[in-house]
Amino acid sequence: MVIKVEDGKDFLSELLWYEYDDADKPFDFIGTDTETAMICVTDDAIREKITADLAGRDFYISEVNTAKEAVKKMRFHVYTLLVIDENFDTTDPDRNDLLRYLATVPMSTRRRMFISLLSTRLRTLDRMGALTRSVNMIINTQNIKDFITLITNGIAENEGFYHTFTNVINESGKI
Repeated sequence: MVIKVEDGKDFLSELLWYEYDDADKPFDFIGTDTETAMICVTDDAIREKITADLAGRDFYISEVNTAKEAVKKMRFHVYTLLVIDENFDTTDPDRNDLLRYLATVPMSTRRRMFISLLSTRLRTLDRMGALTRSVNMIINTQNIKDFITLITNGIAENEGFYHTFTNVINESGKI
């Protein structure tokens, strides 16, 4: 899959050849069981609400401004939670480079992340919409006041769903 950025460059190829920057390793100082989140939201009020909610639940948080910055940080850390606005770093929500990149992530890595898509077009908890966009949950921005409840329940449901699978993979030494 080739992902083109809006100025015509190949998004993935551009990411392959960047200079190493130690600042791209956001959480090399925390334990492996610590919950981390990446916030990819441009609306200041929504981003502040989400950040405050997650900080209250002891998440370590990274906020990014571009899809390229997000992918660079994901190279060194598998985030527990990604919150992505459908309009993040794009003018067309159906051509969101970050979501398209995440669809290419190996399933063994992808299962360790919970991806929530913020949308103005789709309804909250639209499971078919989530499936077609390769995310775990959709939250309509009109329901942002219930963000932490929705995320907490979604992550718990996801962990319950994959519990046995994860145990078998861990015991076999494949993670």
